[in-house]
Amino acid sequence: MTSAPPPVDGSTPLPVVPNAVPEPWRRPDPVGQRVMLTIVSCVLIAVLPFGPHRWWLALLVLVVQTLSTIMVRRRNVSMTETLANYLAVEHVLFLIVALVAPSGYLAVAIVAIGSLGSNSPYLPARWHRFLAIVTTATLIIPVLIHDVTSGSLAVGAGLLMVGHIAFNRSGALILAEEAAVTAQHQADHDSLTGLPNRRVLRATLAGLDDASAPAALLLLDIDNFKEINDTLGHDVGDRVLNEVAERLAHLDASVLVVRLGGDEFAAVVPGDFERADRFASNVEKCLVPAMRVNDIPLSVTASIGMAHTDEAPSASLLRFADIAMYRAKHDSVGPTWYRAEDDPHSERRIILMQDLSRAIEEGCVRPWFQPQVDVVSGEVVGGEALARWQHHRFGMVGAPELLEHVELAGLQRQLSVAMLRRSISAAMEWPEHVRLSVNVTIGDIQSEEFMGVLEVTLATTGFDPSRLTLEIVEYDDVVCPDQLTASCERVRASGVALSLDDFGQASSSLARLDLFDVDELKIDRRFVSRMIEHRRDAAIVDSVVGLADRLGLRIVAEGVETEEMARAVAAAGIRVVQGYHYARPMASLSARPFSPLLRTVETTERFG
Repeated sequence: MTSAPPPVDGSTPLPVVPNAVPEPWRRPDPVGQRVMLTIVSCVLIAVLPFGPHRWWLALLVLVVQTLSTIMVRRRNVSMTETLANYLAVEHVLFLIVALVAPSGYLAVAIVAIGSLGSNSPYLPARWHRFLAIVTTATLIIPVLIHDVTSGSLAVGAGLLMVGHIAFNRSGALILAEEAAVTAQHQADHDSLTGLPNRRVLRATLAGLDDASAPAALLLLDIDNFKEINDTLGHDVGDRVLNEVAERLAHLDASVLVVRLGGDEFAAVVPGDFERADRFASNVEKCLVPAMRVNDIPLSVTASIGMAHTDEAPSASLLRFADIAMYRAKHDSVGPTWYRAEDDPHSERRIILMQDLSRAIEEGCVRPWFQPQVDVVSGEVVGGEALARWQHHRFGMVGAPELLEHVELAGLQRQLSVAMLRRSISAAMEWPEHVRLSVNVTIGDIQSEEFMGVLEVTLATTGFDPSRLTLEIVEYDDVVCPDQLTASCERVRASGVALSLDDFGQASSSLARLDLFDVDELKIDRRFVSRMIEHRRDAAIVDSVVGLADRLGLRIVAEGVETEEMARAVAAAGIRVVQGYHYARPMASLSARPFSPLLRTVETTERFG
């Protein structure tokens, strides 16, 4: 891929591993080298003083070299032990022939020299030394034993051997260097897209610890790529990956773009958070134009997670960016920065898990109360207890995070018991007409431990059980109908009311009405928040209200955020509401009335 223009903001490009592939004319060509060496051998034999038969010697070398080249070509023999073994046997035979037939030793020596020189670049070093010694012995020993007067010819042949070996060993060095560069490129780059791979990314991230300049890591995962592969085939998928790689590589020359594997890419962006945000935005823009593959237009998007060296050590960047990327994919949002609360192994999460049990036991996790209001009169008629945790180090822990940790730690029962006791204790100070609602699970009301705490707490405090409502959450769990019915009867026998929380959220809500003998329904906030703009949600709310009227159940609407929503639920016949329009959860419930809702024709007809 061609490199992109340098960044316009003057930032320093990140160092990258050299990735240049050797130019075609520099790549090793065994056949070409053999042809060149054959020509050189013949010229040397013709020029040096080998006597009147030198042309025949040159022809002999030419024939031997040609036959050897054909053998190497057909058998695809390379720089291996197989080739070395073959040549070792050959050169030992050369030596034996030269000793047995001294009159023809010079011709044999020339063949041995040619064979060694031609194969020199492709031999391991130890085998090359051995063959050079055998070839030298083939050249020198017969002269010393049989014909000393031919020493000048031996010297000439020695010069020939030296020329061969010097020429070929220089070629071997070039071959080894180019092979090393090629091997390094293959080890550091993705074979499909040509981008650097995970190995380069890890080396670059390790170097960030020593760099003074900050940097961000972006992790990109192509959305719905599996469907492209399964529907259109892997060939189309590969072309999509190549196109994505091409677009990413051209965004900024100072950014290292890496393919991690599959449909995942990464980018190391030098600079601050703002520059990383700009690059992520450019990534989204560069993927907007549709890709045409086999005349099929394909629109590709990517989920992007980001982590920065200012907030994480370089060794953790990849894991942090991966966590952020999965949150971006799960929530279907744009580029997303890493957050500690999303990390199941973050320091915050570990500390909260360690402190949670003690916090529940010692009262650090305590009930806050959101008022339930008569939508017409504005009077506070109840309060829902919601768990809140003021942590000594992290401050207020939000309800979703708290409940997630409670579930992971298996402390649901411990929390339910603690919330029941402390909520009743707080509600003892409320006006007698104000009801208390406490969230429980199916497991709680079927638990002998919880029911025992409920009955003992009501008896010891003197709290009127008719003022207490247990709101059942997580009622989609598989239950035993007979056991559940018996548990509900026991709760109601104590004078305590039961409510189905988030009614309508689960697909089996209507079926659950046959299992739960309840006194109240709480309409899920999703229907309430959308009933003004969506006729379907308004119809669902009307249906639930009608159902509650026929069954003689109280009904509460949660999530009322505006006065317009309050009027809408009142017009639907819902009298009791709760939500941010009236108040957020508070440490101590205030029973002071809110401003009454001005009566309209609809509310007058509903409530008189």
